[in-house]
Amino acid sequence: MSDPRIEIPARAPAATSADDTILPFQVEALDLRGRVVRFGPAIDTILSRHRYPTPVAKLLGEAIVLAVLLGSTLKFQGRFILQTQSDGPVRMLVIDYTTPGKVRACARPPLQRERPTRARCWAVAISP
Repeated sequence: MSDPRIEIPARAPAATSADDTILPFQVEALDLRGRVVRFGPAIDTILSRHRYPTPVAKLLGEAIVLAVLLGSTLKFQGRFILQTQSDGPVRMLVIDYTTPGKVRACARPPLQRERPTRARCWAVAISP
């Protein structure tokens, strides 16, 4: 049981939203650096523009997070483009991250009539 004499710290809500942010962090003692990305309305806007099936929307959302994490590490103003192509449940994914912080993405699920292809490839492009 908790001691009633111990005060529990409380934090007031932030003046700015924590959604749609990228937060770099560093733990000196462990020689560790990383980034945390938190999406809110931005990813909702991208995914709601198309009626993707749930597995496709989930995969696209994960790819967007990956592209934003990698693209946000660019040390110059430029673009980071992540593109995949396969014969699986999602034919193609394209995510375009432009510094500082603009992202767009789309997915192409296979059509019912299409025959699967054997081509499987991925590409990453970085341009200043």
